[in-house]
Amino acid sequence: MKKIIILLALLLMVPVAYSQKKKPSKTAKAQTTAIAKSGNINAELLKKKDAYKFYLLLAPNAKKQRDTVSLNTFAYDPKAPAAAQMANIPTNCVITPFTAKGTSLYSITWIEKSLTEVPDKKEDKTNTVTQIWNLDTKNQLYANSQASTKITEILYLDKGHDASQTSEKMRNEGFVMTITKEGDIVLKNRTQENKLSYDATEGKFIPVKGTAQPAPAAAKKKK
Repeated sequence: MKKIIILLALLLMVPVAYSQKKKPSKTAKAQTTAIAKSGNINAELLKKKDAYKFYLLLAPNAKKQRDTVSLNTFAYDPKAPAAAQMANIPTNCVITPFTAKGTSLYSITWIEKSLTEVPDKKEDKTNTVTQIWNLDTKNQLYANSQASTKITEILYLDKGHDASQTSEKMRNEGFVMTITKEGDIVLKNRTQENKLSYDATEGKFIPVKGTAQPAPAAAKKKK
């Protein structure tokens, strides 16, 4: 009789133990990666189902909660290999605080890379993105994108494609952006230079009149 009672007790305990073992955890860790930091501000990537959310995680507010500011979203194919999923996410991110007309602002710069290949041609593109933010008001004040693309192409020298040569060239698009010590924005390309200054009353950057001009030509070498 005692053996039967013990056996029944063991049988009753097994399903309980099994159900406890299979019970899912209440919380799951988010796949978050911090890629830059300045003081108590982080630039982070949060991996979602089919996209990375790129945002700033700010210092605690008056309610002791941390706010976020969305910078961009980078889609990916969830069925692709892990390396392919991370091919277009931002790298080399830098957060730079600066002051313009007495207002504290932040410059967030990062690199986006992409590679396009077709038969006999390859384009390796590096895109430098800069966003200017007022994090007190959570407003984006300016954004700039400047791309440099290295183009490698096989050029055939005859109709039968028996002889060929490899051609390499660079293609630049957009303006290179810099911020002066006064907090002004300077935009340059090979032919033009523009300047923008922060207007504290309007809360935005506006063009400085009379500054749009051709960029200085490179000095010629004496023969």
